[in-house]
Amino acid sequence: MNVLAWLGKAWLSRRRDGLFRRAKWKELAILCGKALQADPRDAKAVNDLAVALFWLKDSEGALEACRLALRLSPRAAVDLQYSMGGPRYLRYLYVYGALLFEKGRLESARLSLEPLKKMGPHFHEKFLILSRIHEKRGDLAGAAAEVEEMQET
Repeated sequence: MNVLAWLGKAWLSRRRDGLFRRAKWKELAILCGKALQADPRDAKAVNDLAVALFWLKDSEGALEACRLALRLSPRAAVDLQYSMGGPRYLRYLYVYGALLFEKGRLESARLSLEPLKKMGPHFHEKFLILSRIHEKRGDLAGAAAEVEEMQET
């Protein structure tokens, strides 16, 4: 990558950060599209796109972005991703789990959300969804355990 391309990518990344912090989801989605045109393997842009589309209520678009994020950054690498970039660029796993839960795909939702438990209070909503998964399965003790774990973190 030449210097000009690198500078352009860095500028887009900083701009996405600002939009993300201000919850400007529509603008963020547009900017992520531009970033992905320049580099279709930009995992950070895919993560931001999944989150933006989720908040824009574009479930199918968000699911598609989550699937791409999983291809670029497999679940097995969650610990490494967290140590390198913190929790922000793992939000696609929360979005994926929440959307799968809404679709009634409980086990797939659980598999997406479970790795996020290692991150303590980040994505605290994961515990609520995991609790609801237990509840839907008739496992009230498991549901209560998820809520207790949330309270302890």
